[in-house]
Amino acid sequence: MKRQGVKTGLILAFVLLAAILMGCAKDWGKENAARRQEIAELQAGLDALERIIREGDGEIVICDVCFSPSDVYDEEITLRNNCWHEIDIGGWRLTDGEGNYKIPPGTVIEPYQKWTVTGREFNPTRYTRGLFLSNAGDSVTLYDADDNEKDKKSW
Repeated sequence: MKRQGVKTGLILAFVLLAAILMGCAKDWGKENAARRQEIAELQAGLDALERIIREGDGEIVICDVCFSPSDVYDEEITLRNNCWHEIDIGGWRLTDGEGNYKIPPGTVIEPYQKWTVTGREFNPTRYTRGLFLSNAGDSVTLYDADDNEKDKKSW
């Protein structure tokens, strides 16, 4: 329920910023450098809100899971930082309920950037009881270093 409220708030903020941006665009003919800078900053904010609405509203989210490539080593789990600041995800873990992958210490995701781990890293032995992404349906859960669930993707 909290997640839905946050998304609703973000959508309203998105609409408000779009209205402001459109109002600024009416004055575009002034060719004012300060006005162009304001518009660029508003556009960046709109782009960030759109990404958050599309990909999730947590700080770090699982934004993509490639679970059915031709080789298990090519499987991928991609995380995205939805914050204005970098986040150290070292010590966090990914799990499918059977196997775990602990993210190496010092792994940092910069603001609005992505980090990807491949099957070669999270399941180097190709063991089906380890972190193994089933093509027939599975889920991946992300936990922080204090074992708090941060995000989950299912298919």
